[in-house]
Amino acid sequence: MYPITPATSASHYLSEVFESVGGIVHQAEDEIAACAFAIGASYASKCTITITSGPGYSLKQEAIGLAVMAEIPLVVVNVQRGGPSTGQPTKVEQGDLLTAIYGSHGDAPKVVLAACSIEDCFHAVITARKIAETFNMVVVVLTDAALATSQTLFTRPTFNEAWLAPPIAQSPIPPGAKPYDWDPDTGLARRFIPGQPGGMHTVTGLAHDRDSHVAYDPGINEDAARAASSSPRCSGRWRRRRSSATTRATCWSSAGAAPRAPSRKPLHPCAPRAEKSRRFTCGSCSRCSRESRRSCSASARS
Repeated sequence: MYPITPATSASHYLSEVFESVGGIVHQAEDEIAACAFAIGASYASKCTITITSGPGYSLKQEAIGLAVMAEIPLVVVNVQRGGPSTGQPTKVEQGDLLTAIYGSHGDAPKVVLAACSIEDCFHAVITARKIAETFNMVVVVLTDAALATSQTLFTRPTFNEAWLAPPIAQSPIPPGAKPYDWDPDTGLARRFIPGQPGGMHTVTGLAHDRDSHVAYDPGINEDAARAASSSPRCSGRWRRRRSSATTRATCWSSAGAAPRAPSRKPLHPCAPRAEKSRRFTCGSCSRCSRESRRSCSASARS
């Protein structure tokens, strides 16, 4: 990590408690180094996460692209704030969605999760780690300054062993296995760890084939792109099973909380015309009764 408002509050908390559970908090000299350190630790089989805010996320883009190309698991938490540039470090904004999805140059598929509450932050990070290590990919968790700096009560979750990262298989690699031997249906490939017998290969940020050899052939790169893009399609098992969870599609707001869902109350027959003109008089509407006109006029004045 590297100190940046408003993500620093989470970093401070982790620095106080992380070592008690066997973790290490590393403060790098800058945002780029923080992301590169996390990628290197992940490549060495550790469960890693790096946390930042908008300007820092912009600096991490090239390193995130490396993790995507080399298929190294990585969780990036972006605590969004007002922007662009230095912007408004202490103000809330949710404007980094498109940056999180499309930020890196080229076709760099990744999973993006957006937490909606402090309780959701807890579960989102667990889910992000599972997805990243299952599919060997980058997962971005979006929060914002309001979630990072506020406090709320929620029911203490019952500990589940499934939350923890399972041990990485370090048995010898079977003869003929390839470091990027993608399954055609799921896009999954075994994660090779440095030092595994039979697993020696070259890690590169260049386009590569299943043997990790540099490859410019269109067919090989299409195969790799298809494998990467097929991973999210088999992620149905990651759907939350919390009874209180609901799935809802809504617009993304760049100025605070997501907007409320529109009312399902039937529209007045003059509503489309009123919305277009920003006036609601109903004076010439043959479908409105006298009472309707009076009600519409009152609504417009209010």
